[in-house]
Amino acid sequence: MNTEMIDIIRRNFDLDLAEGRDDKVMPLSEAMKRHIRPGQTVLLGEFANAATREIARQFKDTKAAFTIINASRDYTSALVYNGLVKKLIGVAYMHLYPTSGPNKLIQKAFNEGRIEIEGWTSISMQQRLIAGAMDMECMVTKSLLGSDMVVDNQDCLHAFHSPFNNKQELALLKALNPDIAVVHGWFADRQGNIIMGSPYYMGTSTWGARASKEGVVATVEKIVPTEFIRKHSCLVSIPSYMVKSVTEVPFGAHPQGMNTLGLGIDGFTSYRPDIPFIGDYRATVSDPARLEAWMDEWVYECPNQEAYLAKIGKERLAGFSSGIGEGEGQMELANLLNTISLSPEYTKNELTVVAAARKIEEIVLTRHYINFLLGVGFSALAGWSAYYKLKKKDIPIKLMIGTGVYGYSPQPGNPSIGATSNIETGCLITDAFQSYGTFIGGYNNRCLSVLGAAQVDKHGNVNATKVDGQFIAGSGGSNDAANAEEVMVISRQSSKRFVDRVDYITSPGIRVKTLVSDMAVFEKLGDDDEFTLTGVHVSGASLEEKIKTVRANCGWDLKVAADVRQMTPPDVEELAMIRCFDPNKLYR
Repeated sequence: MNTEMIDIIRRNFDLDLAEGRDDKVMPLSEAMKRHIRPGQTVLLGEFANAATREIARQFKDTKAAFTIINASRDYTSALVYNGLVKKLIGVAYMHLYPTSGPNKLIQKAFNEGRIEIEGWTSISMQQRLIAGAMDMECMVTKSLLGSDMVVDNQDCLHAFHSPFNNKQELALLKALNPDIAVVHGWFADRQGNIIMGSPYYMGTSTWGARASKEGVVATVEKIVPTEFIRKHSCLVSIPSYMVKSVTEVPFGAHPQGMNTLGLGIDGFTSYRPDIPFIGDYRATVSDPARLEAWMDEWVYECPNQEAYLAKIGKERLAGFSSGIGEGEGQMELANLLNTISLSPEYTKNELTVVAAARKIEEIVLTRHYINFLLGVGFSALAGWSAYYKLKKKDIPIKLMIGTGVYGYSPQPGNPSIGATSNIETGCLITDAFQSYGTFIGGYNNRCLSVLGAAQVDKHGNVNATKVDGQFIAGSGGSNDAANAEEVMVISRQSSKRFVDRVDYITSPGIRVKTLVSDMAVFEKLGDDDEFTLTGVHVSGASLEEKIKTVRANCGWDLKVAADVRQMTPPDVEELAMIRCFDPNKLYR
């Protein structure tokens, strides 16, 4: 036997310790200097916050004129602040923590004509990037139709009727290819095979990376051996050939959080958003003097991520991970049960949530929906309350987060739908493309979407984009969620919010059947496409006085049902559940 030849053949089959010879690891500052240039169209991934701060440092006081593609709603401000951005292409520019609300810096920059904003929806943005990644000129969608985004984006969108049997109205979306993609993930080897995160809501990051003309500049929480990548290869979403550089940047998403929940990888812990930091940041955004000081302190005077993290402190950083994946909602409940108010007295906001929850319960019992898509704030609190009401009646429903979490059980202690305590209870984790495209708006969806609104009209059209020509926030996933079988809208009521016709249609009202305000319930009866007042919960000495108050705060000629119902007061259990969800009164 030729043992020497056998040994040669055996060695031919040895796996390389590293995939290929191209080591792409480099400091973040060097990566940015090599690959980011003025005038580029740069895709900023959902959690690429350390990278965004580095871009802000390197291009300070220059005329960079970037076009920024992103879905990370909060943290583009560091670039807009110093005049580095010419145009934003995105889905929404708003804060989600501690409560939801528009980003006033970006509002102001747009309203003063210093930047352009091209607004899309969560799924349509991804579809444009998917088309770009697949080298297709366009991709079909049914989102956006009926909204004013069709008019705004006519250079990149073409509405048409299907040539097939049902003649369905559709739209062609023009492919979108950034020059360069900057993304943040969990793991990568030195060659650039990247595992992103959980949920897989980094769809914009993943598809933007695949669509990028010049490749990917990546930061990750941890550089790992190729052996680790091979072991978890089903989780790799960006292959190495697309990647220009990789930098290990722990807490690179801060002040946002990052999840490994559902990945099945031991030894690495998720971390939560830094809510106090985000609250302070948000307070500075609308105050130029405070924002300048904040940018100096946290961006320009921190030369790198190491200095940034040292300033935050090891003890505080460690606290963001404690309890994650260990049933933190149940642990929080043990504390809440000793402190939660059981008073029968209630606030106006609590009354609104109870009214909406009761209406959701009634709709499900009547029309047998299975899936719920809930927006933030009142929408989440009402949907969560209805979930447990229906559970007690053995009516199974599935809650969804548009970014890709399905079948979660809402946990106490945090009113954010994206709280890690909620995500760890999900039974399916996917991405926004699947969530909005299939479970919410797909075939046989059986979905009820519950959404908020800055402005709503008598037909149920929702506006979250512009009022009097002034920018608000944008669609996010609300337009996509409006493709559900039925939609409910929850909103505070005034004649400025409840208008005859919204200033801008962000989401069309064709599937909006119910509107709940802090005063009343409105429904579309029969084939009528306008709302009729069917229930009241506003205070008043008589039914007539209550209807008069509702009418005075409505901007259209209100139709009133012959048998308007008066809501009975919330009971203590209903109130206690809401207080458990929102113990710090962020929405209550």
